[in-house]
Amino acid sequence: DARVTYRHRVSALLKTLAHCDVTDILLWVAFVYCVITTLFVHSSSFLATLFFGCALFRIHILGNLKEQLDKFQKENDQFRRGNAQLKASVDNMHQENINLQVANGKLSTSIGQLEEVRVALETFAASTGNDIQHLMASLGNSIQEQRTIQKNSQEIQSRTKLLALQQEKAMLMNLFFQIQNQNDEKGLSTEEFDTFLDMLPREGRERMHGKLDNFASNDLDGDNIISMKEFKRVIIESAEIICGARDDRYNLEMTEP
Repeated sequence: DARVTYRHRVSALLKTLAHCDVTDILLWVAFVYCVITTLFVHSSSFLATLFFGCALFRIHILGNLKEQLDKFQKENDQFRRGNAQLKASVDNMHQENINLQVANGKLSTSIGQLEEVRVALETFAASTGNDIQHLMASLGNSIQEQRTIQKNSQEIQSRTKLLALQQEKAMLMNLFFQIQNQNDEKGLSTEEFDTFLDMLPREGRERMHGKLDNFASNDLDGDNIISMKEFKRVIIESAEIICGARDDRYNLEMTEP
């Protein structure tokens, strides 16, 4: 029974060691060796062993640091891919909004031309005495249908524009928090702000209408940090410029992802 128990203990120990980091095992061996050296050999051998143990410990720390850096790099790559997809979605929505605006312009021109035709027909009927009431009614219905289509199209354009702005806000917020979270301090320092601008797509900067071109103008309290509150103000002001007026639907809470 004693032999069986001993084998079980040895087997359990080997399984535990199999799941341990190699550097951890070496550290424990070095520790035991240091203890034995202290008890049985000269001090010079002990010091050599101690230095060896310190070197292994440093290697262990560096190994953990590399794992953390690899983890941060992986998270950063995932964020960049997600941000690129969000940017593509924002760009598509902005382009769709432009297309809707062009279509609405053409529709307005068409309605104007129909109105001109209606006036011309009324003038013709008055001068000739012909009864074209049926034709005029049909034309009036056509103009009304065109106006209804135009109204619906304008509403779709407005919603698309708002959604594009909200998604662009999400992209800017994600970028803000990603750079902010690189250290333990909240907000963006001067260097982090420059990094933010470097990572911001050119089209995004242009749509901000110069609001992000100067660090000092956005650091309202002069503490050399652009806080989340100050950054939110920049986004809302830029949205007002793009929308042409204040839109409370765009004034959402900024919460850290």
